[in-house]
Amino acid sequence: MKFIFFILILSIVYLEGSEVKIGILAFRSKSITLQEWTPTAQYLNQTIPEYHFTILPLTYPEINDAVKHDALDFIITNSGHYVFLEKNYKISRIATMMKFKNGQWIDRFGGVIFTRKNSLNINTLDDLIDKNIMAVDPESLGGYASQIYELKQHKIDSKDLQINFTGMPHSKVVENVLNSKADVGFVRTDVLEMMAQKREIDLNQLKLINAKKNTSEFPYLLSTSLYPEWPLAQMPNTSKKLSNKVVIALLEQFAQNNKTVDGDIGWTTPLVYDDIHKMFQALRLPPYDQIEQFTYVDIWQYYKTDILIVFFTFLIITFYYIKEQRRKKFVESLLSNMGEGVYGVDQDGNCTWINQKALEILGFSENEILYNNQHAVFHHHRPSGDAYEIIECPIYLTIKDRKHREGEEYFIKKDGSIFPVFLTVAPTSNGGSIVIFRDITEEKLAHDELTQTKQQLEVTISASRIGLWEFDLSNGTVIWDSHCYEMLGYKNNEFEMSYKKWLEMMHPDDLQPIQDELKEQISNGNAFIIEFRLKHMNGSWFWIDGRGQIIAYDQDGTPIKMAGIHIDKNRQKEIEFDLKLKSQMLEKLSMYDGLTQIPNRRYFDQSFNVKYQEAKDDHKSFAIMMLDIDYFKLYNDNYGHIMGDNVLKQVAITLQAVLKRPTDVIARYGGEEFVVIVKDCDKHGATQVANSLVKSVSALNIPHKYSKVSGIITISLGFAWMNNHSKIEKEELLKMADSALYQAKANGRNCVSTNSE
Repeated sequence: MKFIFFILILSIVYLEGSEVKIGILAFRSKSITLQEWTPTAQYLNQTIPEYHFTILPLTYPEINDAVKHDALDFIITNSGHYVFLEKNYKISRIATMMKFKNGQWIDRFGGVIFTRKNSLNINTLDDLIDKNIMAVDPESLGGYASQIYELKQHKIDSKDLQINFTGMPHSKVVENVLNSKADVGFVRTDVLEMMAQKREIDLNQLKLINAKKNTSEFPYLLSTSLYPEWPLAQMPNTSKKLSNKVVIALLEQFAQNNKTVDGDIGWTTPLVYDDIHKMFQALRLPPYDQIEQFTYVDIWQYYKTDILIVFFTFLIITFYYIKEQRRKKFVESLLSNMGEGVYGVDQDGNCTWINQKALEILGFSENEILYNNQHAVFHHHRPSGDAYEIIECPIYLTIKDRKHREGEEYFIKKDGSIFPVFLTVAPTSNGGSIVIFRDITEEKLAHDELTQTKQQLEVTISASRIGLWEFDLSNGTVIWDSHCYEMLGYKNNEFEMSYKKWLEMMHPDDLQPIQDELKEQISNGNAFIIEFRLKHMNGSWFWIDGRGQIIAYDQDGTPIKMAGIHIDKNRQKEIEFDLKLKSQMLEKLSMYDGLTQIPNRRYFDQSFNVKYQEAKDDHKSFAIMMLDIDYFKLYNDNYGHIMGDNVLKQVAITLQAVLKRPTDVIARYGGEEFVVIVKDCDKHGATQVANSLVKSVSALNIPHKYSKVSGIITISLGFAWMNNHSKIEKEELLKMADSALYQAKANGRNCVSTNSE
């Protein structure tokens, strides 16, 4: 009855005109939701007057019913609900919501795992097992699912966790943890910061578990991967023309909004929601809460048109035969006569039947294929010569997980030659799979160059915005398209463009060179490429890559019209800078030890080479020190690896604190072994540094009752030192330090030994 009433209301609204219905998930009250989103509808009505936009606040069941019966045009809902609707009803995202918080736009969110700062026994995800955990709701993506998925990726099953739910809002979870009613809390990102900003909590009282690194794009505390915010999605039957107008209007509204305050909503191009699909699949959340059953009807849905034509041809010819045979045998007979290679395998990967076309392509006889493992016969190596492990084989994977697969692969003919195929694999009801393939050698050769060119063009276009212009040389008028205006922050046709106006917007340093270049190119009729700067609406200078040529002449051969493009160079430079920054970040991460957060062996190897050569070139003294923790294996065996990891962290921090000079280097060499480089220091000074390192670790007073040296954690240190005129090679110096370390151990450990000139 509720749905019939809902449909009746929608029908009445529709009769009033060209109604566009936007269904919005009302996760609070419908009245609040309507109040929040009515300005968006008013803006769309003003911007696209040929339609009338209506906001419909709906609950989960109401949205599901409305989508099922095609009663909406657009949907705005949370990311988890979106993937449910996308999977079941084929809706598609056209934009992603952004929220303005603390002076910047945020288009992603994630989950936070936290505990009290004084919870000394909770430091890693493994420590959450058997702890009292509090979350807001089992259907919350940022406050529950993202954390459970993160734990699952660390091999921690939710069955081993004790989780209770408080209900909305997220602040209840925080209060329960601070009041010691729970050991650990799960909340959505930015909840803790918002509560701290309102002075409801002190962040110093909390400790983050599985902390992710902050970035300028996402400055909030984070324990999980990031996921895209709420999408704006269109129904399958919504016209592309209407969708494009809505997207353009929302993006222009965002671009024109110069007075933003916390809580404002904006829109950006649609983000990818594949990670949420993967999460829901892994956690068996709707729509992935049931294992899909693959039927013969599903098989036909994946075959191409030519296969369907063959199917219906054989269907007519063998009509009476079908009546007398089981459907499975008919499918096998049909596929055996296809123009593409087809074969079937059982649950062990052994070939149970194969058609003649497949045998012709592969060059094998039927006896050589049947009842043998297909992977071992013609799919065992890659073109590079590397072995193709069976656990990576798509046929094997489909047998295991019952999922349809398709894509390019390589098969091996009887003569040993490897050739490319396009492969389609579908599971069968008997636990095996059916495989269809075709040789695409000629196809790949014919399209490789075209594909490469297309990819290069797509990359260029995706990284640049392009605007079109036309210049009438006879009267100085200039026509810009909307993209030219948009690049500079203006609305389309916000002002009348002309050659004079164009020069007025030009950067003074570019003005004369541009005029000279244009004059020369107009006189000789050649195409031109010019880089210059125009003033953006916000007052900044905007880089343009201008390209054009003469497109019309008068009867006397005088140029009268030019046309060309403006390419956004700013965006290209931002992309280049972002890629460079990410590359530098990855390089830095590869140089540091993940446990102790000090440089690792790779960093040491590079620094050792550089600093040794600097010492040789500058005639400076040089010392290399090698040290390790005494009887650390006994510590690990008796106290456990978690305690052992904590010791490694404390020792690393302590050793690093002893080294005062910025030129000194410490690194984790491997296991419990560390290495130190000290340059421009005499032998006496190097000895003092070595003794300080040994004493600093003893001063930690970390109990170690299994040590044969002392009742606390200690280290042994050996170092090699060379003077400023030494000719010792760096490899020999390293061996000398290693030998000195062994001598320190022989001398009773917890001491320093030197092996120097």
